[in-house]
Amino acid sequence: MHEITLEVVSEDKQKKAVCLSGKGACPPEDCGGVYGYENMKALFLESSGEQVESYREWLGLEEGENWDPTNFDIGEVNDYLKEL
Repeated sequence: MHEITLEVVSEDKQKKAVCLSGKGACPPEDCGGVYGYENMKALFLESSGEQVESYREWLGLEEGENWDPTNFDIGEVNDYLKEL
C-alpha cells in the first residue's frame, strides 16, 4: 500500500518532489500483482528452493547476487524523482 502525504504547498513554480521515507523493495514488473509479489517476497525471505531459483533467473540476478524484498534506498528514490 502506498501512502502519500502533501507536506507543503508553495508559491514557488519550481517542480520538486522529495521522498521523506519508505520501506521495502519496489515490486518487479509483471510479478503477479499484490498476491504474486507477496508470494515472491515470502519465498525469498524463507527458502532457497527451485521457485526461488526460478525467480532469481527471471529477475536477471547473477550468481551470488541477492534480491532483498526489505531493501529501500531513499537516495535512489530521490535521484529518480529529480529526473522527473
